[in-house]
Amino acid sequence: MKGTIRYTGYSTDVKPTSVNIGDRFLEIDTQAEYIFAGFNKWNVLSSGGGGGGTGTQGPQGLIGPQLRGAQSWRGSQGLLGRTGNQGPVSTSSAIGSPVGSVQFNGSATFSGDANFLFNKNGSSLVVGSSSISASYSTIFGGYNHYLDDLVGNGGRNSIIGGYKNCICYDTHNSVIIAGSQSNISSSMYDSVIIGGYNNCANEGCLSTIVGGSNNSTFQSTGGTIIGGNLNSFFDDFLYFDNKSVIIGGYNNCILTNTFNSSIISSSQSKFDGTGNEFTAIIDSAIIGGVSNLLCCGVCKSTIIGGQKHIICCDIINSVIIGGTGSILHSKASNSAIIGGKELILDGDQNTLLSPNISVVGSSDFDITDGGGIQVSSDGGSTYKIGISCNFDTYTCLCFLNGILVCKLP
Repeated sequence: MKGTIRYTGYSTDVKPTSVNIGDRFLEIDTQAEYIFAGFNKWNVLSSGGGGGGTGTQGPQGLIGPQLRGAQSWRGSQGLLGRTGNQGPVSTSSAIGSPVGSVQFNGSATFSGDANFLFNKNGSSLVVGSSSISASYSTIFGGYNHYLDDLVGNGGRNSIIGGYKNCICYDTHNSVIIAGSQSNISSSMYDSVIIGGYNNCANEGCLSTIVGGSNNSTFQSTGGTIIGGNLNSFFDDFLYFDNKSVIIGGYNNCILTNTFNSSIISSSQSKFDGTGNEFTAIIDSAIIGGVSNLLCCGVCKSTIIGGQKHIICCDIINSVIIGGTGSILHSKASNSAIIGGKELILDGDQNTLLSPNISVVGSSDFDITDGGGIQVSSDGGSTYKIGISCNFDTYTCLCFLNGILVCKLP
């Protein structure tokens, strides 16, 4: 008896008929095996174990991979092959992307969920719950910010943290960091707001606001406000770098044409250089006090403390210290007013004005030894003794408007 011959082929092939009864044919692609029964007839001996069914698609998820069933094994009775296990069900909740991942949408953006958006055409990025439509810009963190460029010329701006901050309207190279309800807008560039509440920078450049509340710069170039409330810059000399600063205090203002000057810890005080380059305020300061004013051509001069003082009109190297309502006016340079009320130096140069001067000496103090008050009529080359007497213990001299009025024990 001839041995059994095994043939192989595909299910699409025509099976041979010039073979012996009992010969086998294995379909390679289906793994089904047939036996020849004669009379041109092939009977199925065993059917191949089919591949596992396609995994059930998760809700909008990836289709699970197919698992092919194990190859059928042949026994004397040609048992059927085992059915493959079902493929695992995908756990994705979004087609093509699990929650929180980044996907490419095939258009102009990368996105993962509502709090992440990258626009590759405009090179802008939002991480957080905010809105952006400007180019080359970033919002990172915080909530309910707005970064826009309605006129199409702005860009390269950032908002980092905070709440409800805004950069818009043709603004360039600027940033808001933390704080709330602050804005940089209207042709502003190279500027920054850090922290604080309701601070605003408009129509200028190189400006900085740090902390505080309700502070603002308008048409300022290089102005800085640090802390305080309701402090402001307004300078229509946009092409000059004023490099001035307000530090702390309340409702202080630096107006136009002011350079390298400062208001520190004052209230309702003001610089006003309105006019032209000859009326500028340069290298000057108001320190403390209330409602003090420098205006109209003041250089290297200072008001320290007191209230309602004025230094104005071509003044250089002068100072008012303390007191109330005093005025340095009309080229009264290199002069000082100390204390007093409503004192005026009008055109008096190299002058010290004070309502009262008290000179206190020790028990062995003698004006003839060169101490005390002396008078010079030749610019300081020689001095004459202004008062000729010896001081007793705890004795002092009192002056009123430069006149000795009494000697106190």
